[in-house]
Amino acid sequence: EKQIDRLISLLFSESWHLRERVQEVLGKLITEKELEKLLLLLDEKMWYVRAGVIRVLGIHEDTRVFDHIYPHLKERNEVVRANAAVALAKFVVKEPQLKEKFSKDDIILIENALRELNEFELLEKFMSL
Repeated sequence: EKQIDRLISLLFSESWHLRERVQEVLGKLITEKELEKLLLLLDEKMWYVRAGVIRVLGIHEDTRVFDHIYPHLKERNEVVRANAAVALAKFVVKEPQLKEKFSKDDIILIENALRELNEFELLEKFMSL
């Protein structure tokens, strides 16, 4: 648990490279307990922490956090929005009925973000649902 807490604290690092590596690891390691800690960080004022947490949750693919990530699809910061779009698309691919929660504008935002990020495989899966 201490190691996971240490990894979570590294989401605040100024090194984007370190944050990116930590996000990959956390996405595979987090448990229910850490999930709650991460959800609290979605309100963090530093955009890169919010973006990182969303990316971790997207890698983790626990669709129960859908409603926590969904508001970030319209956030001001484009990196946060893009990470939210990827995470939400992954959730929909995993549980297609979630797509019903989106407006037409939401779907366009997600599709455009996936195109900009060259996430074509995910885009194709998302659009085919």
